[in-house]
Amino acid sequence: MLIWFAIFLYALLLLALVYVWIDIIRLFISRRYRQCPPLVPSFGRQKKVMIEKISAELKQNRQPLNVLDPGCGTGTLLIEAAFRQEHRAPGLTRAFAMEQFSIFPAEECRQIRETCKADVLPDHVFGIAGSDKDPEALELARRHVRQAGLEGKIELTCQPLEKLKLEGEPGVFLCNPPYGERLEDRRTCEGIYRELGRMMRRHPGWSLCAITSDPTFERSFGRRADKKRRLYNGRLECEFMTFLDPKSTKRK
Repeated sequence: MLIWFAIFLYALLLLALVYVWIDIIRLFISRRYRQCPPLVPSFGRQKKVMIEKISAELKQNRQPLNVLDPGCGTGTLLIEAAFRQEHRAPGLTRAFAMEQFSIFPAEECRQIRETCKADVLPDHVFGIAGSDKDPEALELARRHVRQAGLEGKIELTCQPLEKLKLEGEPGVFLCNPPYGERLEDRRTCEGIYRELGRMMRRHPGWSLCAITSDPTFERSFGRRADKKRRLYNGRLECEFMTFLDPKSTKRK
């Protein structure tokens, strides 16, 4: 009797394993694994630090806070920049597991949330844009922007990095380029870094801020960073590099 019961359990486990692999293969074939979850993606501390540092740098140099991510992907940095502009508190619209605890002060939490919501300035979002050459990534970025309640406030365009040319008031390029750990071909990463340097030279008056773990970034970019700050993207040690407009640094 026990033998038949063990065989039955073993058959159930095999069947479940088959169903799991069928779902995995189906996801990869349909490429749904690249699509966004039903909520706006979470933003790491390193990205919040980037936005804070950029805001301080631009205020110091008296530049308007125009932000463009030339390789925006699914738009996480742009959304975080918009949250910073409208003074939205982190986690304002999400639920926390601690709220289910019996000792959790629900009324005090509700009051804090209402106060934070009252501090939000939705009309203060301006000058934030992003571009990418991948139409699928931009579609996900638009979905994330809608989920964040920022539709119509962030401009997204499909444009390759090498053809990017902006007019109007200068600002800052904000980017999180591939590090080489995510791309097998390291030369591809170096080519992207060189193209970022050419892009900045095409836009006098602009600054560029990038987070990277690649020690060769500055060499490929074409100049040394004016400022650096060490950050961690998960367990990966990175540097937040700021390249100011050469003319503004000479005036100092």
